[in-house]
Amino acid sequence: METAEKKFKFSDIKLHLVAGTNYMLPIIIVGALFTAVVTFMPESFPLFDFFKFISTAGLERFDIFCCMFIAYSVADRVALAPAFMLALYANQNGLGIFGAIIIGLLVGYISVWMGKLPLKGSGKALFSLVVIPTVVTLGIGMISVTIVQQPILFINEWLKTFLTSLYGSNAIALGLILGAMIGFDLGGPVNKVAGLFALTMLNEGVRWPITMATAAFMVPSMSVGLATVIDRKGRFFDEDEKVAGTTSFLMSFLLMSEPAIPFMLVDPKFMIPLNMLSCGVLCSIYAMFGITSTVAFGPLIGFAYSSHPIIGVISVLAVVLVAAIFILIRRKFLVQKGIVEL
Repeated sequence: METAEKKFKFSDIKLHLVAGTNYMLPIIIVGALFTAVVTFMPESFPLFDFFKFISTAGLERFDIFCCMFIAYSVADRVALAPAFMLALYANQNGLGIFGAIIIGLLVGYISVWMGKLPLKGSGKALFSLVVIPTVVTLGIGMISVTIVQQPILFINEWLKTFLTSLYGSNAIALGLILGAMIGFDLGGPVNKVAGLFALTMLNEGVRWPITMATAAFMVPSMSVGLATVIDRKGRFFDEDEKVAGTTSFLMSFLLMSEPAIPFMLVDPKFMIPLNMLSCGVLCSIYAMFGITSTVAFGPLIGFAYSSHPIIGVISVLAVVLVAAIFILIRRKFLVQKGIVEL
């Protein structure tokens, strides 16, 4: 399909976001599976470096795929080259999933606009092959560097400073904030700042932040997964969503919140606050009971290594169940109102 022949509406943005995240999801799944294997693999094993590379690529570079295929959904293959290069830059500079989304949409729509110039024959082919990728890469790159990058980096740095100052004075409040950050963008810059803070505290010998974080990472994916499992008759989720939900549920055991991204983007006004509240409440419960673990495997896999394993597991299951019920209620409303079509 020619880019210039496509007509776009503002409402199409949601479709492009869903397309990008659907293409991205297998990358996350492969990365998570390889991560699970490499965790127990000795470094002397001949394939250790290969498994480690795939693990890192899947869990730290998935936003590149998201950016590329959002742009591809908008403008077809003419947008792939600039999207790849700009997404790689964004990834290396910590812009995360939201940076990838912004860049993907900008690349796609600018490519569409440029593709509408009245050219014919070899001139049009040369324009699509050389001029559009070059101009879009330069133009959107300048926007990323001058407008997008610094605010995101500033916010990340501010959040790290704020959390560090709060640490030690009010663990329950920190748990609420840490959980809300984890549930906010599911693998994006805010989520990663929370994870980095937990890892920093772990390096200092303080284990309860990483214990809270690993529990919270499970909640978004497990909640949407459980909601799709409960909806056995497919009244609120279509077949593709049920398959994605099952995958999301399984990936939650590997502490992956990213598989819930497609569900978040379908209904962000509801899902983002719900994810933030669910993760925040769980982390606050962990802080209240002083739950810590000697391993960063989450409350289910690391059951035997937790200071209060029963309370930890019950807390996770209760929060997930309540969140899943709210998701089902919301989906029923959306379906009945015709906002979501099955």
